[in-house]
Amino acid sequence: MKLLYIIAGMYNSAGMERVVTNKVNYLSEVKGYDITILTTDQDNRDYYFDISDKIKRVDLNINFEEYKDIFIIKRVFKFIFKQFLFKQLLSKFLKRNKFDFVISLMPKADFLPQINDGSFKIYEHHFAQDYLNQFSKSFGRNFFVAKIYKIRSYSGDRLLKKFDKIVVLTKQDYSLWARKGFDNISVIPNSFTVFIENKPCEKNKIALSIGRLEFQKGFDRLINIWRQVDACVDGWQLHIYGDGPDKEQLLEQIRENNLESVVKIFPATKEIYSVINSSSIYLMASRFEGFPMVLIEAMSLGLPVVSFDCMCGPAEIIVNNEDGFVISEGDENRFVEKVVRLISLDSLRTEMGENAKSNIVRFSQEKVMNDWVDFFEKFNLV
Repeated sequence: MKLLYIIAGMYNSAGMERVVTNKVNYLSEVKGYDITILTTDQDNRDYYFDISDKIKRVDLNINFEEYKDIFIIKRVFKFIFKQFLFKQLLSKFLKRNKFDFVISLMPKADFLPQINDGSFKIYEHHFAQDYLNQFSKSFGRNFFVAKIYKIRSYSGDRLLKKFDKIVVLTKQDYSLWARKGFDNISVIPNSFTVFIENKPCEKNKIALSIGRLEFQKGFDRLINIWRQVDACVDGWQLHIYGDGPDKEQLLEQIRENNLESVVKIFPATKEIYSVINSSSIYLMASRFEGFPMVLIEAMSLGLPVVSFDCMCGPAEIIVNNEDGFVISEGDENRFVEKVVRLISLDSLRTEMGENAKSNIVRFSQEKVMNDWVDFFEKFNLV
């Protein structure tokens, strides 16, 4: 079976890139699928995660991000030009190479069903359904930019209905699409690669959070939460791993609250399992998600978790009060209360951590990838 995955780039350390890496490596190495990854913005950068040598790599060198910092009016015209170029180059590539399935993780490729190359077109959605509206609330967004995001959201919905299938990650997100009249939706969650510990790792007095340093991930909220936690407990630290545009703003927030000794920001790391293993609690304060990979990875290694009930993912990953706590969106006081409780009760952390390791097996790579194989085989026969 011949598959093409379309994604902006594979140079980031984010969850979507990790998901694609795990998925294509499995399908190539275990199932023998012929797989190509096509990017638009790789720009000669290395892939962040290790990809099988069997997988072909193609970059169209569109580089949408090239003009992200220029004036908004000029940016719109540059985007229109690059979008036209993207459609032309992708159309030629698909007609020349003939794939059975084309899987896009790029909203910018919403024109894909218009290309008549004979492939089955899939849009794999890794955010909440209304993520463009959510992004419009980001730091620095002005009224005009917000309007552009809303227009993109409307036009995108219209084009996405033409895909053969849209694959979303949660039942909650499925319901959001269904309410908008979509009838081409399937649900397949993300999976994690089972990690086998060779030796017990010492758990330190560290609460951990990992992600890109931007509005979506809510690290500004988490720092404010930790300010209140620190007033109640001694000897614990919050460690944040990630890179992104809000780093300086977050560092300033830490300084303003005199938290330099208890809140640390570290660069993104490939040693994610080592970082998780050296921590005792995982915290997630995201404003919206698709299906947070790092949450299930932390749980698979025995960390109890505390997360806001953002759209989408946490409520379908965490078994509330059993392997972690799901906090009503934005209720920082409740979040603080649950973190302090976990810190104060060693036995509760141990119990919830063991429950997390057991419960999260339902998202193991073997189970979820079997769902994908069944999906491909079903529609390959149609």
